[in-house]
Amino acid sequence: LQGLGRQACTELCDAFGFANALLSFVEDDGFVVEESDHCIGAPTVIRRRGCVAERHCIRLRDTIRTNQDDVPASPGYRDLLGSVDYLVAPVIAESRVVALLHVSRRSEGAPCAREIDLLDTFASAYSLLHERMLNTERVQQQRTSIARAAARLTEEADRIAAAAISLDVEYL
Repeated sequence: LQGLGRQACTELCDAFGFANALLSFVEDDGFVVEESDHCIGAPTVIRRRGCVAERHCIRLRDTIRTNQDDVPASPGYRDLLGSVDYLVAPVIAESRVVALLHVSRRSEGAPCAREIDLLDTFASAYSLLHERMLNTERVQQQRTSIARAAARLTEEADRIAAAAISLDVEYL
């Protein structure tokens, strides 16, 4: 999944022309920015307080555009994206918002309708890939668990088969 997030941010900038792109995972107390088109180093945590656009995105499950009037830019994301005008889109897996994709433009001004549609479509496709990767990892973990259980059962069967069995009956 980590490689998928990094590639998504790179593609949003290189192929679609956004200036910056971020992938943040939704946690109980905030957002963990783990991937960007420009390496940010260690994960950055942004508290939910003051993140109006992100809360709207999660609640509505839709792409949100920040603006000065209704939906102000969140301070943490504004700093990372270098813009007060950005878009945030949900990554939905297993019927819940698990992450957020943020993008900002190269030029000044609010993102246009085409950019909103583009990010919305990209986020939907990324959501499907993200969920597929989660399911693939879960299946692999189950296979590993089943293989370990089978190995333990084989060992136990071998131990029982090798044990000396006495058919002599003792009378008291």
